[in-house]
Amino acid sequence: MSTSARRPGRPQRGTRTIDREMIGEATVRVLSTLGAGELSMSKIAAELGVRSQSLYHHVSTLSDAVNAARSVLCAAVDLRVFETDDWHDAVVRFADTYYLAFSPLRQASSVFFLHRITDPTTLRVYESFLARAERAGLTGAPALQLLLDVEHSVFSLIFEQTSWSTLFSSEAIEQGDFPRLEASLPQRDLGSDAIRARVRKVALSLVRGV
Repeated sequence: MSTSARRPGRPQRGTRTIDREMIGEATVRVLSTLGAGELSMSKIAAELGVRSQSLYHHVSTLSDAVNAARSVLCAAVDLRVFETDDWHDAVVRFADTYYLAFSPLRQASSVFFLHRITDPTTLRVYESFLARAERAGLTGAPALQLLLDVEHSVFSLIFEQTSWSTLFSSEAIEQGDFPRLEASLPQRDLGSDAIRARVRKVALSLVRGV
């Protein structure tokens, strides 16, 4: 389906009333259940129980829908973490709350690297991080680089958490002579708490390295 921009207008009578936030929530659900590769305006519309044309009263392109989803997730990022006086602790807490916001999407979180950020909620999160960095004496490109490094490490750990079990064929391992691999894989299932601990550890290492 074309994602070319369309002018907003009044929805036709008899259609379900939706808004941008609902579209964002529906986009998150589609990403969670079908993955980034299956995301489309028609799938989002089906999730909402409306026609695809109804979406264009609120979003112009698929990128807009992705940004609406990003807004929903970033709204869950707790910006109160920046109120702590300890700069290192603030970065660690930010990484943790960022992980909690985006981890439900698992591998589908890769979709956010494909669409330019236009969402004010997301930009506000970044601005809040940079403002707190400035109070700690870190400004300009180094502060932004730290933010991006923390964000990328969070997404990498989310991907790692969910990809290890799909990377290998358990049947092929069981049928072949791969005892070390067969013994190691169950130990690799760390769980959310262990991943969160790694997120915090990596974030602390990053902020200490600046």
